[in-house]
Order: sequence, then structure tokens, then C-alpha cells
Amino acid sequence: MGKTESLMHVREIWDNQNLTVFDKASDISAEYYTANLELASTAAYIGATPSELDALLSLSELDDDVLKKVSESNPPITTWMILASASDDEILAAVEELKDASQKRLTDNLESVEERLYTVMVQVAGPTPEQSLASIPCDVLLAMSKRAKDYKALSEKEINFLSSAGNYRRAGKILTNKQVKWVKDILSRLADAEVIKHNGIDSDQAMCDAALDALGR
Repeated sequence: MGKTESLMHVREIWDNQNLTVFDKASDISAEYYTANLELASTAAYIGATPSELDALLSLSELDDDVLKKVSESNPPITTWMILASASDDEILAAVEELKDASQKRLTDNLESVEERLYTVMVQVAGPTPEQSLASIPCDVLLAMSKRAKDYKALSEKEINFLSSAGNYRRAGKILTNKQVKWVKDILSRLADAEVIKHNGIDSDQAMCDAALDALGR
């Protein structure tokens, strides 16, 4: 089967509303890796975002029994990457939370479910630095964007990214792995340059402390 046929097959699987998450993850990953497809172009062809497709491919790497448990809870697409990067114990806790959300008819509020999954996972394992940064308060990111601008400590692109990430969090969304890596790099450089530090006297010191705490510093 050529790449064009593989792309068509992947799109057919992606669009099939009757397939479970387990079936989609298993079938799409098999086709994707066998045909050596490319993430961005495949996502565009099937009408998904690269992060959505990447999340599904990441789910396919879970143990089959674990993935079946995830699939049975019918997780919203916004939670796929969170689940894919979790431990087995965290996944089991998340699955129970998803079942509870479904019973209470709360799954329509995807952002709320996403936030709550992070909460139960952190309760199980404690927050990793990446989890702390993924759920960093929007006000902290917006304050760091302003501070970096005032201190001329970052490029305009980086300042705008922090502002954008802050607004993303304000909407209740958890930062993606890619966003977390960039936030971590930017805040680390601000800390190394002592643009943000503990025990300062500026009016935004509480935000600086929160940023450093999220970094584990």
C-alpha cells in the first residue's frame, strides 16, 4: 500500500465514530508507522491538529490492557496526551474520574475534565516539574511576560509566547508538552539571569515566587 492509500485509510479510521479509542489508536499507529507517514501532513490530511494525532499515537504505546481501560472511559480528545504520559496508577485514577464525570454529565466541559484529571494524577503521584508547569496559573505567565518585557530580557517572540500561553491557561487548558518545554526553558533563563528571584521587593514578587516554585527552584 502506498502513502496515498495509507493516508486515506488513516482518515477513514479517524472519521469513524463507531470505533473506540483503543481501535483508533491501534489501527492508526500501525498504518502510520508502517507507511512512514509524517505528523504534520498526516494531521492536515485527516482534519486533525498535529498535537491531537501525536496524542493518539502516544496512546498506542500504552500496554494493551491499560489502553483498553482508557478506551472504556471514552476520554475526551483533550485528555489523550495527559493519559498517554501518565503512569498506570495515575491512569487508573483518571479513568475513575472520567467515569464519574460521565455520570454527572460533565464531559461536555472538556476543559474542566482536563483540569480534574491533572488533579487526581497529582494526588496519586505528586506533581512532576512538568505537571507543575503544565498547570501553572495564567496570571503567573502573564506577569512573567510583562516582567520580561520591562527588563528587555527576552525576544519579542518569547514575550508574546508567554502571553499567549497565559491566555491559553486562562481558558482552562493544560499546556501541551511542547509548550511546557518552551515555558521551562524561558523561565529557567529568566531565573538564571536573576530577572526573577526569591526575596525580591517588586510588586509582582508573588508571581516570581510562583514561577520559581513551578520550576522547582
